[in-house]
This record gives sequence, structure tokens and C-alpha cells, in this order.
Amino acid sequence: MLGKLLAVLMAFGLALSPIGAMAQEADFTKAKALADKGDAKAQLKLGEMYAYGLGVGHDSVKAFKYLKMAADQGLADAQHMTGSRYSIGEGVAKNAAKAFKYTKMAADQGHVRAQYDLGFMYDDGRGVVKNEAMAIKYLKMSADQGNIDAQFILGIFYADNDRQAKNNALAFQYTKMAADKGHSEAQYGLGNMYRLGLGVDQDYAKAIYYYQLAADQGDAQSQYNLGLMYANGFGVDRDDAPAFAYYKLAADDGHAEAMNMVGLYYFIGISVRQNNDLAFTYFSMAAEDGHADAQYNLGKMYEAGKGTVKDVAMALSYYKMAADQGHKDAQEKVETLSK
Repeated sequence: MLGKLLAVLMAFGLALSPIGAMAQEADFTKAKALADKGDAKAQLKLGEMYAYGLGVGHDSVKAFKYLKMAADQGLADAQHMTGSRYSIGEGVAKNAAKAFKYTKMAADQGHVRAQYDLGFMYDDGRGVVKNEAMAIKYLKMSADQGNIDAQFILGIFYADNDRQAKNNALAFQYTKMAADKGHSEAQYGLGNMYRLGLGVDQDYAKAIYYYQLAADQGDAQSQYNLGLMYANGFGVDRDDAPAFAYYKLAADDGHAEAMNMVGLYYFIGISVRQNNDLAFTYFSMAAEDGHADAQYNLGKMYEAGKGTVKDVAMALSYYKMAADQGHKDAQEKVETLSK
């Protein structure tokens, strides 16, 4: 019975074969012998084996012990891993100053991920005094080595109006680097830059191109923005059918504004058969997410008894929700129904 279970686990890649397990145990024995003699690479390997339970039981404390030994001998990977463990308190007590110290050791040796992490430490003031210039310096070092996450974050930094380093041209440059490597959030951001003309000449066609790339990866905001582009005829012929299709994709991914738009399309019957029940469903989902327009629209449906039983008390309740968010029409409804 045990043999059959092992065979099933192995078939799904969930268990090592006996030969594989024996090989890992042999690797562990060899690595430990070398590590205990001071071999830095063996210490790093042993730390990783303890960290991931390879050839030995998982042990965070022993993992940290050997990783730190390797780090103190100058291995950048070990320094980064040691810094990470000080940062989250894995196998050792949390210590922001030591996390910074070891992460910087690795970063200054050119470790791409450590440079990225160090940028955030400077930006957040974790283990070091906050320093925006140093944050950007290390993020740029990582980005210029091809780190797609660093490229994306730099794009955000340079686009931020509250930062001294704000620079739309650089925001565009780094966002495009990440977008062209398939980063969906960067593709969405680049679509916005082309749509609004931030750091680049306005180009609706390119905005649609990058929104489409992100939408194809399931980015709900890009799906919603494509709906807007088709609904308003920006860079394409105005067409409510694809607008609805993109709104619905985003809505079904939980995008509140898109839920409200889908509700409106069903309520009015724009490019789809008019359907009060579905309008009520989508308005309800958006309203639950706190969307003021959807709360107002839901109030109207309760007041008129469309898609639901007429209920003025419920209508007033939703009007109040929207009114509390500053919705003018809802405020007028609250005033009228409260008399």
C-alpha cells in the first residue's frame, strides 16, 4: 500500500524517488562535512538545505546559522538570505538594522534582488534613515541589471507627484522596460501614459495596444479601460458591443466600476437585451464594494421595484450610503424621501 502511495506521489512530482532521496542525503552529509570545516559555498548550500528541507528536516534556526556563516565570509547570496531572515524573523529574532547591514553587503556586490530590497529599505526607513535618493540609486542599479520588478517600481517612483525625483520621461522609460518584458501592471501603466500623454506624446492606438497586453493577462483595470476606449471611441470606432464585453470581463474579476457599468448596460439595454434582474445583480455587487454610483442606482431599482420587490426603506438605505460619499443626486433623494 505504501509503495502504491509513493508511486502516485512521484507521478505528480510530490515525492522524491528513493534514489533521489538518497542522493540528497548524501549531498547533505558531504555539505555538512565541508561546511563544518569552514567552506563558505558548502555553508550556503547547507543553509539552503535546512531552509527547504532538502536531505534533512526543515530547520530555520540551523538554516540561519549556516547562511550567516557563509554571509560573514562574503558570499552575496548568503548575505541576501541572511538579511531577509533578519527582516522577517525567520530562524532569528527580527532586527531591522542587521537586515539592512547584510542586504547592503549583498547589494554592494551587485546582487540584483538585494539592490531591489535595499531600495525599499531606504524608502521605508527600515534599519536606516529614510533617503529617497539612495532608494532610487539602488532600485536603478537593480533595474539596470534587468530586474523587471525594479523597473516597474522605478516607473511608479518617477511618476509620483509627491516625490522630489518626479520625472515623467524617466517614468515612461522604466515603465516601458517592464511592460515590454510582460509585466502586466507596467503594461497597464504604460497604456495610461500613452492615453494621457505623460512622458510621451499622446497615442490612443498605443494605449489600446498596451491595455490589451495587460487585459490578456487578466488585468481587470486594463479590461475596464478598454471598455472606456470603445465606449468613447478613443483610438477606435465607438462600439458598445466590445465596450460591454471588456466591462464584463473586468466586472467578473471584481472591478467595482466595471460592475456598475455592466449594470447600466443591462438596465438601459445597451448592446445587450434589457434585463433588470441582471442590472440589479451587478449594481448589488458594486454597491457592496462601496461604489457610490452603484449604491444610487440600486436605490433607484428598489424605489421603482425593478429587478426586485419595491422597497422604499431599502431604497433610502442605499441612497444614504451614496449620499454619505458625496453623491449629489443621492443626497437629493435622501432629502425627498425623508420628508
